[in-house]
Amino acid sequence: MNIKNYKLSFLILSFNLLFSTIYAQVDDNSQIKKIKDKFGNFYSNTAQQKVFLHINKSSYNTGEIIWFKAYLLNAVNHIPDTISTNLYVEILNKNKRLIDKKLLKLKNGFTNGDFYFSDTIESGEYQIRAYTNLMKNIGSHYFYSQTIYINNPKVKYFNKPLYKVAKKIKKKLHNISIQFFPEGGSFVENMEAKLAIKAVNMLGNGVDIEGYIEDNKGNKISSFKTDSNGIGVLLFKPETYKKYRAIAINKKGKKQKFKLQAAIKKGYTMLTKIDKNKINVKIKSNLYFAEDKIAKTVIIIGQTRGKIYYSKAKLIEKDSVEFIIDKSTFPAGVTHLSLFNGRGQLFCERLVYIENNKKLLISILQEKKQYKPKDKIEFKIRVTDKKGNPVKTNLSLSVYKSSDTKETPTDINNYLQFQSDLYFSNKLNTNIDLDNMMITQKWKKFNWDSILVKNPVKIKYKRENKIEINGHVTRELIKFNSSDVLVQLTIMSEYNDVYKTTTNKHGKYHFENIDYNDTIEIKLESKFEGYKKKGIIHYKEKKLPEIIFNVLNVSNLEFYAKRIKKKRKKKYNPVDINTDGRMRLHQRADQTIVLKEGMHYSSIADVLSGKVPGLTIGENGANMRGNSSPLFLVDGVPTSFDTAQSINPSTIEFIEILKSPGNLGVYGSRASAGVIAIYTRRGYNFTRGELNLKIQGYYSAKKFNVPKYDKEKNKKVEDNRKNIYWNPSIKTNDKGEAKVSFYGSDISGKYKISIMGVSYKGLSGSAKKYLFIEK
Repeated sequence: MNIKNYKLSFLILSFNLLFSTIYAQVDDNSQIKKIKDKFGNFYSNTAQQKVFLHINKSSYNTGEIIWFKAYLLNAVNHIPDTISTNLYVEILNKNKRLIDKKLLKLKNGFTNGDFYFSDTIESGEYQIRAYTNLMKNIGSHYFYSQTIYINNPKVKYFNKPLYKVAKKIKKKLHNISIQFFPEGGSFVENMEAKLAIKAVNMLGNGVDIEGYIEDNKGNKISSFKTDSNGIGVLLFKPETYKKYRAIAINKKGKKQKFKLQAAIKKGYTMLTKIDKNKINVKIKSNLYFAEDKIAKTVIIIGQTRGKIYYSKAKLIEKDSVEFIIDKSTFPAGVTHLSLFNGRGQLFCERLVYIENNKKLLISILQEKKQYKPKDKIEFKIRVTDKKGNPVKTNLSLSVYKSSDTKETPTDINNYLQFQSDLYFSNKLNTNIDLDNMMITQKWKKFNWDSILVKNPVKIKYKRENKIEINGHVTRELIKFNSSDVLVQLTIMSEYNDVYKTTTNKHGKYHFENIDYNDTIEIKLESKFEGYKKKGIIHYKEKKLPEIIFNVLNVSNLEFYAKRIKKKRKKKYNPVDINTDGRMRLHQRADQTIVLKEGMHYSSIADVLSGKVPGLTIGENGANMRGNSSPLFLVDGVPTSFDTAQSINPSTIEFIEILKSPGNLGVYGSRASAGVIAIYTRRGYNFTRGELNLKIQGYYSAKKFNVPKYDKEKNKKVEDNRKNIYWNPSIKTNDKGEAKVSFYGSDISGKYKISIMGVSYKGLSGSAKKYLFIEK
């Protein structure tokens, strides 16, 4: 080859190499941009939120009030949400039924409220949860929830379904199940990776066990031991053509065998090491890439709470590549690392917890800690950042007798940075325990598959501003929806405000920006233009989101499994109702269901479900013992199941079920499958084209009573308060300070001061101290 041709060949080769490098770099950057853009679109559409409740304590006696302060924050930066206005706060019992519900109006991300329990409520555990309409898009797991305990010595509790479950679990509590979590998501043949093991009992609680991994020939490969949360980690290298199983040994020496999932032949592994300042991510692969630089490219995306803080692409040399990431790149909280190849395909995912000291430092400056009954108690609150700079803060404060409670405190900082992104609340003793637990968790708030598709994510539940009233209108005898129907909403009682709208092409109507307090009495009327007849107007009741509340655990299993003798109830005991002059064609009903005021049901289907033998209710309607639908009557007027479903259950006084021939004969062939007769409360009688309802307006919170003992004559009143102070709205000044003063009670003992709050720039913090009242 002559010099001229050599130079030409060299230039062509250099150009090709340069072009390949530039092409790969451009493609890498375009893939990162594509991922970022789709991720950004997803989060801009979902606009995720977090709620935290500061509840004044966690254990109550009947007759006490639960006081709470609600914080609604942007899920990305934890800055108070200034747009949403509606917050739902509920109390749920151990049967997963709604006990009470408040609709609260938020102002700049804050609100407060209360619940009162009378002496008729049963003792036991209850759940208080809070959410916005927007939060329903990611599911009930991410609502704020806390278990509280109500003590009522007058009402003994027995729950037959829970008793049966508890009895069964008690017998088999020593049985365990094991889940396997390869770091990154999958095993790859002949490649070593971390394997996390999670062992739980029948209650879903972690258990500490020992065991080992063996292959299909019975050879022992490696041993493992789980901690008190049931989590253990070992290094594991699955070989080609081999199958594996784990042998777990419980405390009684019983062995149980569990199959490991099969390893994939080709893929990637992710091995992560975390120290004080760095996250070291080593990516290995057994794939054959040839000279395809796009295929050899791997991309790491790191996001925290919906914002990408780290993105980088590298080429795999030989079979591995390392990413060294500074932990300060991310804010405090749960960080989600995702591994993509150069073509944007997802292969591995890993959660990492980043802890730092970026939080509010709250000081409680007390002049003294010892007080006499009814003494004036004063102290100063000071809030700073980690550098000592004063911070303007919105705080809530509770002071209560601590020895009187079984405390299960929830810290606002820990909740926002950790618990709100993972539904794991057990205690973790070390950073190693914490990181091992992270391998067993998966980011649940989104799925990359749904983000990377071409079509945008559809959001079912929108952000709410003020109260909305929705429904649809159908024709009288057929279920067709009717468009362009005039719908009038009248706010009854002292308001008499009137709003009007028309139905859209789907027959739906919508009223918004309704702003009233407490329970609202409304009237909805529909009218077809040019016709005397009115359509059937339907009101869309909000469905209760899925309830996730497991009341069984090891500590209370004995309580629920204890047999309590009860008198056997008659299979059916009809209830006599004063008909108050209402017309009936039948005599005594075969079954009567009474709806007391204050009971919460979402629909007629919810009222009837499980209470009427032989009745099944599905999406297509009601069915009695496999026959056709029963005849529905509303205040004596025959109607359809759909129309009955549109009635607000709070307006119903009682429901009669008719099955016997003597009762059905007068209704003719229409009643061959039975009759369900609904009777509304007086003033809410059913009229065609009209619905009279009571709906929930914004709750007006009670004011915490703070007695004054500044005069001697006032001190003669006996004061048995155990909650001596609650203030849901304390704001620090420019110096980061606020002063608090109140009076103690006559009850001696140790009192806990609990303060929590957030700044307007996304920092959160809490503090606690104690004071003593002695006679």
